[in-house]
Amino acid sequence: MDLKNAFNLLIIPNNVTNKAKFRDSALLTIRTISENLKQSNKNHFQQNKSKDEIIFKSHFEISFEQSVEFVYILASYCEPNDLWWWTNKDISVAAQACLFYLSVSTGHTKHSDYNFLASRLPPIVEKFIKPAFKLSLSQNNNQRNILKEMEKLKISEEYSDTQLWKSQNKQCVPTFSWIIKNINSLDLDQQLFIILPAITNMVDDYDIMYKLVGIELVNIIIQKVPTSKLEKTGIIQLFSQSIENLLVLRKEKAGEKLLVAGMKIFAEIVKKRYKTNSPQYLENLWKLVSIGIVKNFVYCGGNFIIQKEIFDQVIWISELLGVCMVRYMTPVLKEILDVCELECLVGVYSKSIIDLQISAVQALLHLTKVCKQRIYIHLEDVLAALIFCWDSITNKETNDFDIIFGGKVQKVKEREECQEKIKILKQEILNVMFQIMSTHNKEVTEFIENIALESPNSVVGLVKVLL
Repeated sequence: MDLKNAFNLLIIPNNVTNKAKFRDSALLTIRTISENLKQSNKNHFQQNKSKDEIIFKSHFEISFEQSVEFVYILASYCEPNDLWWWTNKDISVAAQACLFYLSVSTGHTKHSDYNFLASRLPPIVEKFIKPAFKLSLSQNNNQRNILKEMEKLKISEEYSDTQLWKSQNKQCVPTFSWIIKNINSLDLDQQLFIILPAITNMVDDYDIMYKLVGIELVNIIIQKVPTSKLEKTGIIQLFSQSIENLLVLRKEKAGEKLLVAGMKIFAEIVKKRYKTNSPQYLENLWKLVSIGIVKNFVYCGGNFIIQKEIFDQVIWISELLGVCMVRYMTPVLKEILDVCELECLVGVYSKSIIDLQISAVQALLHLTKVCKQRIYIHLEDVLAALIFCWDSITNKETNDFDIIFGGKVQKVKEREECQEKIKILKQEILNVMFQIMSTHNKEVTEFIENIALESPNSVVGLVKVLL
């Protein structure tokens, strides 16, 4: 078997008419290569008595340069992603197994897989990554200034906006990404400066999906590389500036994914850079709430999907800020109560509204936990909104599920799904009520008793549970 020709079959062509057929062919090719390498490795090994480990000797003559090319090709199949149409879960498993057999064929044991990849990362970057990214390094002035100050990293003035790494060298990003995710902290630290330009370029790219890849790699770096080094070199400052630009919602496909990823990595950077509850820590997290949550509620324009994502972020941000979340309690609370007071319509939007209300009430639960000493200012508004929500979903739970749904009688499955979501929402409402009652029991009891006198049917279930 000619390995070179076999691997050439796995190079992604620029134009593919039948992608499913290409994937099937790639899977067969990878499995065939794996089986040949596996059999070769199985039949050719010797025992190293001094080190008590097995060293494999393959009858395939694979030079270091060839292994670099083979790793570059195989690694691009190792991680399924919407961007990499040429791979899937089955191909990914096969490709990773093939890489292992390839590492054994070149004299590496199972325990040195990391070294096998790390040793090939520099030549891969030099031969494949840098040429693809050379003409597309971001023109961001802050990034350029910081990078120029790094003695180990030389930035050419020849960079423009041509993106060969997207249009022609399609395998360079998935290979680059997967290897970085699978080398150890020490190797990542040592090779930080050669991989940084490509990562920052992806973060600053306009395409949301490539931004997400870049953000994931930024997260790996800040988790694995010592923060002191990132601070000293200015890298973490560079990351912070780039990520802050992602906190404003982009209302387009996958915009909410980018917002969530940007908010989470921004918070990770803050936690790495500053001591908990220090002035810098609080100022940066307040900035995250101000831009990522409060302003984006305005920008989302009533989009249920985006609103739900923002509410989900309130939960963990409240945990980070604790009582200091009180600075933005009022504007966040307003958005939550507005959603609680939405009429739960029957029809195509019913499940979306209930999902949104579940997230809103869950956010309210965490907000009341961390701001429990200040929530009394808005107590009547909170209770009124929760009772309205309870009343609305109770009516839908008992009366309206036989109404015409989208021009047809609502299917049993859809009705059951809505009923299950309503049960979840009602439990979340009760959780908030109990949380508030833990500090304001008298006020809550009096409020509910007054409501029960005015409109007993609306809160009959709530009264039974709470009182």
